[in-house]
Amino acid sequence: MLALVAMQILVAPANAVAQTAQPSVLSLDEALARALVEAPELTAADARIDASAQRIDGAARRLNPTLDFTSEGVLGTGDRNLFNEAEAAVGVMQPWERGGDREARSTLAERDRDLRVVEAEIARRDLMQQVELAYLDTQAERMRHAIAEDRIVSLEALAAIVDRRVQAARDPRMARDRIEARLAEARIEAGLARRRVATSATILASYWGGLPDFTVDTQSFLSPGDLGASPADRDTPEIALLRAQRARSDAEIGLETARAVPDANVGLELRHFQSSNDVALGVRFSIPLQVWNANQANIASARSEAAAIDADLAARERVVQRQVQALILRRQAAAGELAALEETVIPPLQTALEQAQTGFARGSFSFLEIYDVQQALIDARLRSVDALFAIHQSDIQLRRLTGGSPNMPQGMGDQ
Repeated sequence: MLALVAMQILVAPANAVAQTAQPSVLSLDEALARALVEAPELTAADARIDASAQRIDGAARRLNPTLDFTSEGVLGTGDRNLFNEAEAAVGVMQPWERGGDREARSTLAERDRDLRVVEAEIARRDLMQQVELAYLDTQAERMRHAIAEDRIVSLEALAAIVDRRVQAARDPRMARDRIEARLAEARIEAGLARRRVATSATILASYWGGLPDFTVDTQSFLSPGDLGASPADRDTPEIALLRAQRARSDAEIGLETARAVPDANVGLELRHFQSSNDVALGVRFSIPLQVWNANQANIASARSEAAAIDADLAARERVVQRQVQALILRRQAAAGELAALEETVIPPLQTALEQAQTGFARGSFSFLEIYDVQQALIDARLRSVDALFAIHQSDIQLRRLTGGSPNMPQGMGDQ
């Protein structure tokens, strides 16, 4: 019993080390979560939102009053001096915003905040799209590397058969040289594929400043989801941004319209007469006369900006429709190619390869014939990976373009 316990104590750390040496499987949700937490651009966007919120509080406050002090007759001839005929006045003036400037300023500050919220959401979605594409690239490279390794296994099995046939003097020595050359090429391709996997994983890990000590899930790559029924019905993030800009433009029109009404200054003044030592209370009032400028140019400029945004919005909606249709057609073409490869190309090639391998062992087929069938099967599998990549890439771009994604919150317009 003591010996068994001692053996377990010695073996347990070795098993733990072996388990920790295996790279963990990183899911797409985990990659997105890590990237969002470590994104400096999102921190900057949140800071801009906070700054806009502070400006809302500042815009809602009234203008500060002014304290005026005047003194007359301080120096002069005769009795006109500080101790005889001088007068001093102290007044407090309060600006009176007559056209609703404060409400207009608050509305404009709120629209600025809304605009920053939409910009932050766009930055977040852009980052998520980049991470999704990087994750997809890593998946595709792993699949290509697996195909390259399978090719090596097939060629090694073929090389063993060729070697036996050469030793039995059934094939010339040149056949073994050819298969060895093809096997060397396959190993070179596998090495390049392995480096591409490492490169794509390093790029993916750079989004959160980590190390590529993980592997990605390839099962989701082999099982693409179905295309949504009506992806073009949702607003794109860029359209939401234009609508936020349009709302801000309306608020700016309201502010310029409010500024067209001149603001007045009202206040009280306390005046002291040195000659009689009397004190008098007065009322002060001032208002600008709109003789040369009634702020009509700024109002017209704000309305022109609003009209320009309306035109940009209409143009953007047309661009989105074209882009959505192009992505849908591209996805459908890739899905059709994938279905054709899986149904009419790859199964016959696999059957032909098995028959050629059996026939080659009996001497019915040559090395070049079996190699051609094997290469055709490898090319078909690589084409299927490319088709799957195009399907997933189209889905990612459609989700980003239309604003619909299981990883992205909805209701950006409400925000």
